[in-house]
Amino acid sequence: MAGSAPENSLTLFDRGFMSAELFTNWQGSSQNTHWLTPIKAKLRYKIIESYGEYDYLVKLPVSPQAQQQAPYLGKSWTARLVLIPSPKGEIKGFITSCLCPRRYALKELVEVYWQRWEIGQGYGELKQYQLANKPILRSLKSESIYQELWGILTSYNIVRLEMAAMAKEHNVEPFRISFLNALYLIQDEFIWASGRSPGAVPKAPEMLRENGKRLILPNKKKRKAYPRAVLKRPAKYPTRTREKKATRS
Repeated sequence: MAGSAPENSLTLFDRGFMSAELFTNWQGSSQNTHWLTPIKAKLRYKIIESYGEYDYLVKLPVSPQAQQQAPYLGKSWTARLVLIPSPKGEIKGFITSCLCPRRYALKELVEVYWQRWEIGQGYGELKQYQLANKPILRSLKSESIYQELWGILTSYNIVRLEMAAMAKEHNVEPFRISFLNALYLIQDEFIWASGRSPGAVPKAPEMLRENGKRLILPNKKKRKAYPRAVLKRPAKYPTRTREKKATRS
């Protein structure tokens, strides 16, 4: 897997690929090959150098199991840690092999990561909602498979374009439009359009975007900050306390 990394590239991994051996081999497989992955909530690290308020060079420990499988790793490895003060979803930040802050600017790394996050979210919507988690590719020839893929991606982009048009019509952000409800609304519109006269078809997009006001989601409320607290471990055995005897004065 590491040998497939192209030169002068940045590969973004999912959170489950946290591995010192994988990232070390990936970085050394070709010239100027780098990686980036979101961090877990229980990530252990030690700050070596601070590049900025949310930008650090950190040292990460290598587990004993990884040291046994790959002794060349040593006891620790270094990476660049970027923390995001207002994260979207559960993302708290990411680590990357792009260590030099002058060559790899913090703003550019954050933009690349959020772009990849939005692409992954789009694929999730396509698979879960549009395809309903079903294997849709039924063709047996490579040309037909490409045709099916282009059809799926084209229909997804049509839904997204109409969602953007609905948002512009009602002066809201595009993420305030429900993808699932917009998909159902557009599917119903295609069914009704098949029985209409050709002269009535041009008015359909206007009515569709007007009905889009029913798909507007409410603004998300900011959640209260709950500081981390350690729960008291329950006692394994019942305890008894002695009452102090009253002393004479």
